Amino acid sequence: MLSLVILPLVVFTGLVSSQERTVTIFNDRWRFDTNGSIINAHDGQLVSFDGGQTYLLYGTAYAYCTQHSAVCDGVCGYLNNTFAVLSSPDLMVWTLHSANILPAMVLDNTHINYWEANVGYNQRTGRYVMTYWSSRYGFVNNMVAAASASSPMGPFTNEAPIALQSAKIISDTVNLFVDDDNTAYLRVNTRDAPLRHTIERLAPDWLSSTGQYSVIFEKQDFPWYDGGGVVKHAGRYFVMLSFDCCFCQWGSDALVFVATSPIGTWLPQPRVARPRSPFPSIGTVLGASTGRGLSLGGDPRSALCNLNGSWSGVLGGQTLPDVPNVVLLQAAGSPDVTIFVDGQATVFAVGTVYANGSIVIPQFPGHGLLEGLLGPAEGAPDPCARISWVDYSPPGSYWCRYPQCRAEANWTNEVNYCADGAMPPASVPNMFFNPCSLDNIGGTNFTIPAQQFNIATLYTPTGTQVMYFGEQFRSSPDGIKPHDYQAWIPIEFSADNTMLPMRWAAQWNVTLGVQPLRSVYLQAHGP
Repeated sequence: MLSLVILPLVVFTGLVSSQERTVTIFNDRWRFDTNGSIINAHDGQLVSFDGGQTYLLYGTAYAYCTQHSAVCDGVCGYLNNTFAVLSSPDLMVWTLHSANILPAMVLDNTHINYWEANVGYNQRTGRYVMTYWSSRYGFVNNMVAAASASSPMGPFTNEAPIALQSAKIISDTVNLFVDDDNTAYLRVNTRDAPLRHTIERLAPDWLSSTGQYSVIFEKQDFPWYDGGGVVKHAGRYFVMLSFDCCFCQWGSDALVFVATSPIGTWLPQPRVARPRSPFPSIGTVLGASTGRGLSLGGDPRSALCNLNGSWSGVLGGQTLPDVPNVVLLQAAGSPDVTIFVDGQATVFAVGTVYANGSIVIPQFPGHGLLEGLLGPAEGAPDPCARISWVDYSPPGSYWCRYPQCRAEANWTNEVNYCADGAMPPASVPNMFFNPCSLDNIGGTNFTIPAQQFNIATLYTPTGTQVMYFGEQFRSSPDGIKPHDYQAWIPIEFSADNTMLPMRWAAQWNVTLGVQPLRSVYLQAHGP
């Protein structure tokens, strides 16, 4: 067992500079433990209880199985789960301490589902408290499963479940959040109407509720939104909620809500600038495609097809210009095609080869180019009228195909857009639809193609780095569910402490530091 000196959180008093180290976080490959095994600890939590000397990874150890569908099948990832814990001094070298830190799970995990282990250290009691999701309570009543241990490595022993006052029936996500004054909270979503997300304050021992809570968000149509995590940054509290994603391969978005107190008024984060499309420009001929069309904010009167990252084909033997955010428009019956590049329009006559040789608009006899629908000249049309599609023959020709309309949501607080830069819709029929590509589950994913389960805090020489913690389901090259990649993505903030839209990073570097900590709680109350 790892020997840990567990120091209470969270006021910085200085930095042990000799322990600074720069490491690379990878999101496009497996992590291995010191035994050479692929790490199997998912949908849980990454946490340090000692200011960054040691990081602990808690997660569900899935049984070895293959998920054959694009979303959950009710079997793989559901049964025979246990909870694992690993430790690392640097997020690179991982030691497995136990693949079953809650031994009681094996008594009924052949028919009871277990996920989302979160662990906190209670400075008042000197014990480690775990909350987790169990199908004994989730979708059944207002209880949240709890366990405790004298060591962060376990073994944990079940306590009486925590009865919450903010719901009659808990839905499918649970997060434990511990503030820097040693007060703990549970964030849950509910199945009793009105469907909502709440955060509820726990008693000093963290094993019962005080009955004090706030409502974060309400939404009555699908998606109802899952969890994502709670974090405090620069004096403000942030909650991230995500599109319902049942082990889905396309991931989920992230809506951000902010408050000045966990039991305060939660508001959607104010709008921040939408990112440019993260796709690289095409630059080479990719062959025939069924792409997708949607306005990216050029001329709002236009029927547009997004060419960047979703369009491909032969343009008279030439390639697209090597520029981002290329959008194409043709009005029904018009002989001309308009190319928007970052919102700047240029009109090209059909069949003309231009001097730079990079754009050729061919004429296909017997076919109109885009069967586009234009809105009123003075304003934007209904979103469905902006969608255009044509199936061309012969094979090898181009243009967009998008037979279902996708109306973008009007969120101000989105930070994980679709990977083409578009906003996902506010509602979809059910979990079997990819919100970023309604007619093609294998189409465009979210920018971070993962289901979020938590927010982690990394310790650095200058303070902390907040990090998105999620699962890239169906990402494993061998198709084995316990081998799916995770998504550990840095979260960035603006100068005014606004969470910025996230950017995908297959790998990124972070300089870790160790922060000697002085306990706010112990300073106030004594040992």
